[in-house]
Amino acid sequence: MTGWIIFGSIIALIAVILFIPLQVLLEYKDDVFHITARYAFFKYKILPVDQKKKEKREQQKLKKEQRAAQKGKPLTEPAKPEKRSLKDTIQMVKVMLDSVHAPFIHLLKRIRLTDIAFYMKTVGENAAETAVEVGRVNAYVYGFYAYLKNFFKVQDPDILITPDYYGEKSQTYFKMTVSLTPASALRASVTFGWRLIQVLIFKKIVGENVKQSTQPAKSSG
Repeated sequence: MTGWIIFGSIIALIAVILFIPLQVLLEYKDDVFHITARYAFFKYKILPVDQKKKEKREQQKLKKEQRAAQKGKPLTEPAKPEKRSLKDTIQMVKVMLDSVHAPFIHLLKRIRLTDIAFYMKTVGENAAETAVEVGRVNAYVYGFYAYLKNFFKVQDPDILITPDYYGEKSQTYFKMTVSLTPASALRASVTFGWRLIQVLIFKKIVGENVKQSTQPAKSSG
């Protein structure tokens, strides 16, 4: 009896582990990207970089500059990545998703995008340009939302894009939660593996049939 209780407890624990979603929390505010991974009660901040780690990197950079100065070699600064526009960012994500092969789309379909909010105050050179920019951004954002529904399970987002006639630059706030249960990932992996085995078996059977049909028939006598 005790053995069955232990066995049942193990099965229940595995089930709980498999069906607790792994979440990635995305947030963009004040021109800074925040990324946090969460599973059950555990959290891990990916971005922005922790202040202690940042200071350590700066110290390593300073030591590198000092060694280069002692050797008389100029230290070339790595080029800083240019800030992407909203249109360029959306286009980059589309290119990445379009390059996903068919078997992996089955996995993407099991990913949930929830708690989505996009707020933006647009600024143009003048009032007319600002109004035009509002319409342009609306077209980009809602078009991208419709596009994402081809790949993911997407919750209806909260979108608010307004003109700012007196501001100096556009302001953007964005947040989203990406969720996937280990059970869904495991199921998609098993499905992909089974389909791959079927394809390999089919190719082997077809290859053997073609080989037999191309072999010359042996003459009797």
